[in-house]
Amino acid sequence: MKKTMRKYLHHTSIFMNIFGTISIITSLLVAFFPQTGVNAQGGSGAIWTTANDCGDLSQDVNHFDVGDHVYINGSNFDYSTPPDPAIEHDWSITGKPGGASGDPNIVVASGTVIAVAPDGTFCVNAYTIAPDDWGEYSVKVGSKGDNFRVIPAGIGSIAVAKTANPTSLPESGGNVDFQFTVTNTHETIPLTLDTLVDDAFGDLDGQGTCVLPQTIDPLADYTCTITKWLAQEAGTSHTNTVTATGTDANTNPLGPVTDNATVTFTDVLPLITVVKEASPASVWEPGDSVNFTVTVTNTVLESLTLDSLVDSIFGDLNGLGSCSMPQTLAAAGSPGDSYTCTFPGAVAGQPGDTHTDIATASASDNDGNSTEASDDASVTFDDILPSITIEKTASPTLVPETGEWVTYSLTVTNTSAEDLTLNSLIDDIYGDLNGKGTCSVPQTLAASGGSYSCSFDMLVSGAAGETITDWIDASASDDDGNTASASDDATVTIEDVGPSVGLVKDANPTTVPETGGDVDFTITITNIGDVDIEIVDLVDDQFGDLTISMDDCFGNLWNILIPGESSICTFTRWLSGPATTTHTNVATVTAEDIDENEVTASDDADVTFTDVLPDIEVIKTASPTSVPESGGNVTFTFRVNNLSTIPVSLEVLDDNIFGDLNGQGSCSLNQSLDPMGDPGDYYECSISEWLSGEPDVPHIDVVTATAYDDERNSATDTDDAEVTFEDQLPDIMVFKSPSVSSVPEIGGDVTFTIDVINWSAEPVTLTHLNDDVFGDLNGEGTCSLDQILEAAGSVGDSYSCLFTKWLSGDAGTTHTDNVTATAWDNDGNSDTDTDPAEVTFTDVLPAILVDKVADPTLVPETGADVTYTVTVTNEVDEALTLDSLIDDIYGDLDGEGTCSVPQTLAASGDPGDSYTCSFTEWVDGPAGETVTDIVEASASDDDDNTVYNEDDAVVEIQDVEPNISVEKTAGPGSVPETGGNVTYTIVVTNTGPVTLWLQEMIDDKFGDLNGKGNCVVANQEILPTGTYACSFTEFVSGETGIPHINTVTVEGEDAERNEVTDEDPATVEFTDVLPEISIVKTPSTGVVYAPGANVTFTVTITNLTAEEVAIDSLADSVFGDLNGQGTCSVPQLLEPAGDPDDSYTCNFTAYIGGPAGSLHSNIVTASGSDDDQNPVSANNDAFVRVLTIVTPPPFIPVTGVDLGGSELPLSSLGFASLGMMFFGLGFVTKGFAGKREEDEE
Repeated sequence: MKKTMRKYLHHTSIFMNIFGTISIITSLLVAFFPQTGVNAQGGSGAIWTTANDCGDLSQDVNHFDVGDHVYINGSNFDYSTPPDPAIEHDWSITGKPGGASGDPNIVVASGTVIAVAPDGTFCVNAYTIAPDDWGEYSVKVGSKGDNFRVIPAGIGSIAVAKTANPTSLPESGGNVDFQFTVTNTHETIPLTLDTLVDDAFGDLDGQGTCVLPQTIDPLADYTCTITKWLAQEAGTSHTNTVTATGTDANTNPLGPVTDNATVTFTDVLPLITVVKEASPASVWEPGDSVNFTVTVTNTVLESLTLDSLVDSIFGDLNGLGSCSMPQTLAAAGSPGDSYTCTFPGAVAGQPGDTHTDIATASASDNDGNSTEASDDASVTFDDILPSITIEKTASPTLVPETGEWVTYSLTVTNTSAEDLTLNSLIDDIYGDLNGKGTCSVPQTLAASGGSYSCSFDMLVSGAAGETITDWIDASASDDDGNTASASDDATVTIEDVGPSVGLVKDANPTTVPETGGDVDFTITITNIGDVDIEIVDLVDDQFGDLTISMDDCFGNLWNILIPGESSICTFTRWLSGPATTTHTNVATVTAEDIDENEVTASDDADVTFTDVLPDIEVIKTASPTSVPESGGNVTFTFRVNNLSTIPVSLEVLDDNIFGDLNGQGSCSLNQSLDPMGDPGDYYECSISEWLSGEPDVPHIDVVTATAYDDERNSATDTDDAEVTFEDQLPDIMVFKSPSVSSVPEIGGDVTFTIDVINWSAEPVTLTHLNDDVFGDLNGEGTCSLDQILEAAGSVGDSYSCLFTKWLSGDAGTTHTDNVTATAWDNDGNSDTDTDPAEVTFTDVLPAILVDKVADPTLVPETGADVTYTVTVTNEVDEALTLDSLIDDIYGDLDGEGTCSVPQTLAASGDPGDSYTCSFTEWVDGPAGETVTDIVEASASDDDDNTVYNEDDAVVEIQDVEPNISVEKTAGPGSVPETGGNVTYTIVVTNTGPVTLWLQEMIDDKFGDLNGKGNCVVANQEILPTGTYACSFTEFVSGETGIPHINTVTVEGEDAERNEVTDEDPATVEFTDVLPEISIVKTPSTGVVYAPGANVTFTVTITNLTAEEVAIDSLADSVFGDLNGQGTCSVPQLLEPAGDPDDSYTCNFTAYIGGPAGSLHSNIVTASGSDDDQNPVSANNDAFVRVLTIVTPPPFIPVTGVDLGGSELPLSSLGFASLGMMFFGLGFVTKGFAGKREEDEE
């Protein structure tokens, strides 16, 4: 009761505390944040606060600093106009200055104010903020309220906390709720939360419930949550850190502050389901092949390996049907989370039997965990009942009403899986068919498709339109007396006998010209049937209804024709068409008998069109008919006339001089010419050609025209035109020019170029070129006569040649000489022209040539010595002085290397006309760069004329290829086959002459090593001869004798991004782990009573090593091989120690007997081996004592025992006796136990 009351008072206290806190908070909210805009005394007015001045509502201030004046402004308050008394409004400011505790409604200032017209406004300087006045304040005027805050001086503070829920997930993943709580830890200064950033999930603004910025009051906090899906390998953990920053109310930055949360990942054990189905689920006796489909589905959220699929009847399914092991099962819910295969299996049984077999699947995950699941499928066996089909046909199926023989054919087919006997064939019209036609019963029908066929003939007749249908029934039986029957019918239709008519059509004549002619068509209609007919229609497919007009067949037709009678009529039509084609028209007659049965007949007639040959004329004219011998344009006009009565196609217009005219000038083929006399019976076109020739030798050319009709018959005609040529006189012009306009006074070669141009319109022959100084130029230089000059404007209308002469003379004088050219035409007419050339003689100035050579011209980027050789050569025929040698990079070369100035240069061509020296400099630079430096030499003659010349030398900087070497070692070099940690150390050495940067370090087994262990790869700088070393640790396991070899490949590059790679393997050997097991044998009881009893022995074998052990023998020293005894079965596979299946337990029951007091002892021994065939065994014994059964004394009834005034009930004695019995038995048992311990020792 006290505890209940205490709990009640505790809960009541909490409730009262909460209720009181809520009441206080409610009061504070009402006091600090009063409602505004509520109609109350003062009219519909509104109030606001401003700092240091009166202002409108848009200047409302809610944040004040020390020294500010608080002005209360109002509008729309009640006011009065004189002489009415003034209306006063009470105002007050309440709050907790300095954050004082107690009543939050302390009045710090109050007064009255009068609103003025016309809008009921007022403004009062109500309060001045003092240094310790920080806190929340409320302002009231009548019932109108406002509030403001005073922020104290100082810097706020912030804290952040992060939690994860849950803190542990399965390795397959799950959602985690991350909660972030940011706390304003300052007692007085608010803050604004500006950023909330997670190093894993980024900016949290807008994620989950997180929204920024947030204002947080003093000692308050802001909490938000995001949900993220996480998944990692078992045994690892995910840790992410949140960082918060903010700004306090005094604009001081706060933070950053951080906190993290960790989620660990646990192992997910594999789990699968198996579904096995049989198709079909039932087969006919005595058996058949069945397709079994097995589907294994992964039900956990990590991928598994399907290791085996074993059937209880068909054994290991790997390789059977479509089944293949192993298979990868994707995580549950993902594509590929199941594997389905099908295998065939033969089943046999009797009707009512059921075949059942079980498929067991075994799968494992990447952590070595395994699981099994099974499912069965059943197939039943059905009895086979007889079944047959019958097909009956009639031929023909149509007979005239006068009657005709019909052949009925039938086929009976056995559709069951056993042989049948066909017993009877009964027709509902013609009765038992046995013996009719080829039909005979009984017949044997073989199983599954065996059939019997026969036929019989019957005369069938009847009324027109009637159908005769008859049915046949077939009956068969199997060897079990089961019967089956089938029926089918055949139908024959009785046809009406109708009328018949014939038609013959003839044409006369049967040929006409393609241009057309009249043809007479004769039609003969004959009744070839057995009944009278009436002609109801006569139609021609070309000429339409022939019974319409009198000139056709209307007046000559007889409407009624008796059998064998004919009617003849004739009509005439004009026909024309393409030659060699045939006009065919078909006449069709329609007749009917008295029963209005219609009948038709048709016949055609052919008329052939004969060919009409074409004929054309061509006319050719020239304009003008005469041109100068040098040539001129002539227009040739061609006109082709069609002289035949048929249209033709002009397809050839060919000139013996100008070729095919199609596409020349206005000529275009092909052209259609209408028959002669029609507007389009001709074609005209023209071409313009340039003609030239010799006088009195006229130009004559012939045109040939060819046209075709539509049968490709051709017509050809020709015509010519003549043009004469007039004689012309020759006209030439000669030009002479020197190669230079001046030479030094000391002399020089001058090349004179002679150009002769033909200005006339015919070719001329250049026969003479004479120079007034140098004579006949034929044979001088390249000049050679005679030369043919083509007509002006043509290629080859000019001739050029040149010759060279040495000229010298006094400076300032001029050399002048004239050339004269003479040319003749082919008519003996000649023309001459002359042209002069002038060369002046100039003073000689100094000239030098500088040659600079670098050796070598290629140096590595690391640098090398380069020897520069400079040679200065005098280029003039007077001596010069070499005054200076200046290099644009290395400066004045005087004194550098072998270089020394001044030097005397002899006249050009004399010994000593050049000076050579050399100097050596170190050259290096970036690869691909070229270093070019220029040397300038200056020289002067004895007249103080100065000359300068320069030359450069280029040295190319060659790239130096990097080189790299990697060495990989493993420590230790061997681990047990069950596995162990191996630390791999990698040392990368820069064996090249240039710095390189490590780009990649890839292990063929462990992948990218960047970030593994202490390896940091990206852009790791290694100087020449320098090294970079790192290491990482991996768990390695494998088979004994099969080493683990993994190779690391490193890639680096130099500053020019030249790549270089190297690789090195490391080997870890696996040492054999010998198997070890333990065995415990326990009897269900330690004693039996003579002469003996059954005892159950429980045997547990446990694997003590870290690899699988196969137990293949379990034997008892007394009871022999235990395989198959009780639940014991071998072989058994024990998983590595520590795994769920690392032990095997079974039990067997045996009879233990012997003399009283004897001790039975038997030893169980388990033997097996590991996957390396290392043997292992262990044994354990068990003891059972055989006891003598003690007979109790006779029972004496006692109602009670006198105990000196007290009576002990019999029941008490019974309990006491029972207690004593168990006490004694305990001693006996203890004695047996002690004895067993002694025996064991």
